[in-house]
Amino acid sequence: MLEIRWHGRGGQGAVTAAEILATSAILEGGYAQAFAAFGPERRGAPVQAFTRISENEILTRCQIYEPDVVVVLDKNLCTMEGVSDGLKPGGTAVLNTDRGAKNFSETFKGTGAIAAVNATKIAMEELGAPITNTAILGALVRVLGIVKLETVESIMKERFKQYAEKNINAVRRAFQETEIFEPDGKKGERTEESSERRALKCFTPQLKGWREIPEGGTITEPGSSVNFDVTAWRTSTPVIDQKKCTKCGMCFLFCPDSAIELDVYGNYGVNLSYCKGCGICAKGCAVKAITMVKEAN
Repeated sequence: MLEIRWHGRGGQGAVTAAEILATSAILEGGYAQAFAAFGPERRGAPVQAFTRISENEILTRCQIYEPDVVVVLDKNLCTMEGVSDGLKPGGTAVLNTDRGAKNFSETFKGTGAIAAVNATKIAMEELGAPITNTAILGALVRVLGIVKLETVESIMKERFKQYAEKNINAVRRAFQETEIFEPDGKKGERTEESSERRALKCFTPQLKGWREIPEGGTITEPGSSVNFDVTAWRTSTPVIDQKKCTKCGMCFLFCPDSAIELDVYGNYGVNLSYCKGCGICAKGCAVKAITMVKEAN
């Protein structure tokens, strides 16, 4: 499984790019998912998006904390603290920058490849606006080869309608103009073992057999749903209204299953791999920022 984390700002199209890549993978016979993590939903605010691509069904539902690929749509974010966090050894960084890829070897240490393209320049010349998502897609396809450029273009024709030609031109230019720097002379290889570890990252059981438990059946460690995938247990899902949320952290304290998480922007969210839908967080929220929404059957 290939896991990609996108970093950009509101209005640059990171979420759209993640969706186009996922749709391309699905059209080519694979499995994929794409989703986003928003801070303030306004233009210019930091945005993260995520894409998973696999040959097999994807059961993981949490955010991507240890990506194979980091994609940066805003040149001012390339060296921002936290952008390179968790990037796997031998992974890939795809950057929008007017500097050479080699200049980022210290920021993205241990990478198999760093791809650099001036996506802002391409976007301004082809689209007339600093919307860098389609240009950065061209760079990503170039360095990964995970989907065909023609597939990406076909989706753009359907999605962008009268603006498709300009966006396709941006993709093609970025594909041609991307510079790839390989610090160790070769791209990182994803082994079967590491793929399996990534696929099970969010719900690896840690149960002990009866032979491992001390005499008398004494339980020396607390149990936790963090060790299990509890997706099928829920009938309702907690939804946090970020406009109402005061960041008091009471939901985090009340949650019995460590399902409430704090992202890099200081916003509380729910990791649905661990959430049983008990509703304690909603009951404990003083400002009623959490609503329990019934899940569809």
